[in-house]
Amino acid sequence: MASHLRRLEVVRPDGSRLSTGPGPGPALTGLFLQGGPGVVVSAELWLHPRPGLTRTVVFRLPDQRRLPETVDAARQLLQRTPGGVAMSLWNRARLAAQLLPAPRSHPPEPFDGPWTGHAQLWADDPRALDLLHESVLRAFAPYADHWDTVDAGALDAGGPPGGAGPRDSAPGLASAYRHKPGGPLHVPPDRERDPPF
Repeated sequence: MASHLRRLEVVRPDGSRLSTGPGPGPALTGLFLQGGPGVVVSAELWLHPRPGLTRTVVFRLPDQRRLPETVDAARQLLQRTPGGVAMSLWNRARLAAQLLPAPRSHPPEPFDGPWTGHAQLWADDPRALDLLHESVLRAFAPYADHWDTVDAGALDAGGPPGGAGPRDSAPGLASAYRHKPGGPLHVPPDRERDPPF
């Protein structure tokens, strides 16, 4: 979601306030995304119309030694594509934690590699979506050995490779605890864990 942040209001340890945002010079927003030298007290997000078409492309990376090259390919793809592409690379543990209920075993065989790539594409025109798809295939063809593509009508840019199951539909903070039945943080379906506002 960092790419969707327009501005952050931050309180620094000395009590002073700082506003990050678009403007000349280096962007400061990244300093405050995961901890760091201040407390974020408000955030502004860029809002965009929901696209008419989306496509998810998932691919397996069988050779962990080629991960640095794959990361470089992802960086170049995102730098050269003005919009319509979101990318993530997940290791086996992250993929299992996102897709499998506890106790976890193995992801589906096509994605049981050391790393799995997940590209979310969106556009309003079918030809533009096909061009984005071709760009992803060209970028990662030297590193991937299995591909899966799903067309959908709704964007889920942060979703897990291979789609989400019913356990991913929990609202609010409950979705963060969906894989911990019986654990100290498990949220039963009839209990609300969101803080009151």
